[in-house]
Amino acid sequence: LNTTHHSIDRHAHLPRASVLVGLFEGDDKQTHVLLTKRQEDLKSHPGQVCFPGGRQEDHDDGNDVTTALRETVEEVGISIHRIEPICKWNSIESVNGLCVTPVIARIMG
Repeated sequence: LNTTHHSIDRHAHLPRASVLVGLFEGDDKQTHVLLTKRQEDLKSHPGQVCFPGGRQEDHDDGNDVTTALRETVEEVGISIHRIEPICKWNSIESVNGLCVTPVIARIMG
């Protein structure tokens, strides 16, 4: 797992979050990306299509991968044993003022 994190320094003062960019092989033998749709009754971004993810919690111990995995398990219900993290992309600042780190992972059948 490549854990190089070049852009985090400029976002160090922001609350942290992670998303999972989950790649999986579909029935058509093509690579697909796991996306979710936010509930319509949420205050923030209702009904939007997004990657599973969310804010870091204290028990994530500041680990972006742990956050992405935990959030994916909570939101999608997929077993953590089916998710194989590959690497992290550079963090970006979201429109909500969060330092968001995408975690790329393979989701196994």
